[in-house]
Amino acid sequence: MGFEEALLRVAQWVDLGAVLIAAGAGIFFLVVWKGSSTSPRPDSVEAMFMSRWRRMVIVSWIAAVLGSMPLVIRADSPGKEGLRLGLLLIGGLTWLVAGPGGWSPAVRHSSDPAKHARGRQGDPVPLLSWMLAVGALSALLLSAALSGHARGSSLPFPNLLVALIHVTAAAAWVGGLVSLVALAFPAMRDQAETDRAALLVPVVARFSDVAVWAVFAIVASGTYSAWMEIRGLHAVTASTYGLVFLAKLAAFVPVLALGGVNNRWTKPRLMRAVRGQAAAGSSLRLLRRLIALEIALIAVVLGLTVFLLQLSPPALAGGSS
Repeated sequence: MGFEEALLRVAQWVDLGAVLIAAGAGIFFLVVWKGSSTSPRPDSVEAMFMSRWRRMVIVSWIAAVLGSMPLVIRADSPGKEGLRLGLLLIGGLTWLVAGPGGWSPAVRHSSDPAKHARGRQGDPVPLLSWMLAVGALSALLLSAALSGHARGSSLPFPNLLVALIHVTAAAAWVGGLVSLVALAFPAMRDQAETDRAALLVPVVARFSDVAVWAVFAIVASGTYSAWMEIRGLHAVTASTYGLVFLAKLAAFVPVLALGGVNNRWTKPRLMRAVRGQAAAGSSLRLLRRLIALEIALIAVVLGLTVFLLQLSPPALAGGSS
């Protein structure tokens, strides 16, 4: 692999990761942050979260667009890459205007807590904004699904549908982990230690439930895609594609293990901290470190995914690579 080809792969890695973070941040806000708000959070927490949320989505979207440019220039099929870039541009712009960053009172009134409080109580989101936001989120996810997961086969539609399910679940998981570390934790850093733990528990618990379903969808859709692309145990070890797939699987297993530790051990420990049965500070620090390690391992998995997308699957290459 030459230097130019390596840069192209890095651009694709940045593109895919940034799209997953941008879309996942939206899923996190709509499903986890809003869904876990059983009682009003302090206005400063809401304002800080939404301000950081908007900044992260903008940076991720710009990174995805810049990462897509070299792929369009060097594409073997410029029409497909052009479609991906178009979906990314339109979806991202619509997401910023009509999505949570555009209509949340926490953003519009972040400089005035009194206005923010009034806005949060009586500022309903128009149905059109919801529809545009969902459409924009779908465009972002479809742009990721077209990045190579649904490459040519005899069953393009089901493969594209499975790829869309796969990237949606990956975005919910990856974007959720990044949102926890980069948005939810910092938004509550000015709160007292016990209050911070109490505010984070419902968010962590909600995300943990979402992550379980996301992992199930990732494994199910990934198993289907692997079968469609490999079609035999012999091809797993007899082809470059199969060996890279095994490497990706080996990197993915520790991620699953860390997710299980967070779900079955770290989350209950945080809940005990809220009840005064454990140290809140140490529980929060442990959770943050484990999530950071999980994100680092996922970055490796995404790198192997990009490498995998450049290889011809054994099912398409007549059983060899």
